[in-house]
Amino acid sequence: LTYLRSWFARISTLAPGAPIALVGTHADRCTADMSLVSEAIRAACGHIPSFAHRILSDSARLCFFPVDNQTRGQPIDALRSAIEAAALRHPAPGKDAYANTCVPVVWLALLDAIRAKTDSEGRPVQRVSVEEARTMADGLASGFVLDGFLSSFDGLGLLLRLGSTIVINPAWLISNIAAIVRDHAQHPRESD
Repeated sequence: LTYLRSWFARISTLAPGAPIALVGTHADRCTADMSLVSEAIRAACGHIPSFAHRILSDSARLCFFPVDNQTRGQPIDALRSAIEAAALRHPAPGKDAYANTCVPVVWLALLDAIRAKTDSEGRPVQRVSVEEARTMADGLASGFVLDGFLSSFDGLGLLLRLGSTIVINPAWLISNIAAIVRDHAQHPRESD
């Protein structure tokens, strides 16, 4: 539960208001009553703001989706349907619903071009300068408005603008910061 609390706290900080699907895997191996598991999760995490943004399961008494990893069908189908419904109806803060956000096609082309960029050894780069992005944008379309692209895609969490740097994969930055600011006892890594 401590680990789960830390994830809900991280989500509250990094993606406030984002819908969350809490999935309990290996339900076939759990001998505990699912309603007791649900109550323990509520007691441990109910006070964290992001907990209120859970995608609710069909079974209103549970705060998570129990999934049996051995069988296909109803549990996974219910989870998939709930996620699709949330994506279509849940707006990002100050935005339209995620799935209904319209952007110019040339913005998607620039995002693809930036994500395809590699270093001299062929590895994907994790960041580019705003000036590099501007040069790439100028090659795609004349009059490209880079600030609108950066503002929109930063707001959607697809990239992160930090001054004159664009972080292509925000999770990469978070992972590297977490390597510094983490509880080494609670979240050990092989390199510790």
